[in-house]
Amino acid sequence: MADDPSLLEPRLLSTGHPARKCGCAFRLNEQSPLTAAESMTGGAIADLVAGSREIVVYGDHALPDYAQAFEWGVAEAQCALDLMAMRGAAVLVLEDVDVNHLVWWTEPRGIVLRIARVTDINMSFGVEVVRDARGRIIPAPANPAWVWHPSLRYFRVSQYTEDLFDSYRNMYLALEAALSDVVPQLTGPIGRMREREGEWLRRALNVAHSQLPLDRYAPPGAANPVESVFADLYKGTRTAIFHAKAGRPVLIPHGSADRNSVIESLERLGRLYIDLMRQYHGIGRGGGGMTYQGFELMLNFDADIAISSDPSPEGKDDGVINA
Repeated sequence: MADDPSLLEPRLLSTGHPARKCGCAFRLNEQSPLTAAESMTGGAIADLVAGSREIVVYGDHALPDYAQAFEWGVAEAQCALDLMAMRGAAVLVLEDVDVNHLVWWTEPRGIVLRIARVTDINMSFGVEVVRDARGRIIPAPANPAWVWHPSLRYFRVSQYTEDLFDSYRNMYLALEAALSDVVPQLTGPIGRMREREGEWLRRALNVAHSQLPLDRYAPPGAANPVESVFADLYKGTRTAIFHAKAGRPVLIPHGSADRNSVIESLERLGRLYIDLMRQYHGIGRGGGGMTYQGFELMLNFDADIAISSDPSPEGKDDGVINA
């Protein structure tokens, strides 16, 4: 629906753009100020239309499944946006790339199109009021006052940023800020650091391990949890994200390479930071859960999925798919 800002516009194979073997459509952070097509060295074409908030990438590559087509499309779209920004044409960013996209590829049975759209489900819970024998409400105990900590700023930025690698970078800095209070980096007589970053982190993780066992934050099958967490957070992901020297392992912002491994590492890093804040700084994080049966009940209704060329907004009173 073109008028719904949360959805991609149905402009995959518009007039003048022949169907190709594979392609993707991604949401942009704002409307494109121009109509442009960027031809990539590998044969892909990236297409922008003025006033539209999508970028379409397509080509004749033999990509056999959704995963490979998606990774290819993300990489090509990001490179095309880089080139357009350098030309001074437009500075645009992909938005919600993992949860809002269209991907098509070619199988022996023909072209297969997958539409991915993830929507948050709001949930509410009741509140229990406790009364004494005389019917008076017993007030709940007040929540303890929290003292602001600098690491909270990095944590908040890591939660709202659109880029996965930027989220990881800020979450690592949140962990670094929290740990450095507990285990300060060693300094010399004139204030110079006597420990390298890696040396300090390994020592800090060993100290934390004595109070908060790191087994649950290490990758699966880790024999030495401290060394595994160190290798996962510092040697691996952190180093590749924080550095960009040619010839070294790097992770480019908004890149598609190793996204899954970064997501898994970020999840472990986030849990470690939250538990460290609770252990050493008295700042906890609320949470909740839902059973599979409860989730099934929420979605236990009849529904149909339809694709329409009608650009008007959908409504609950609609009687036909395309008027």
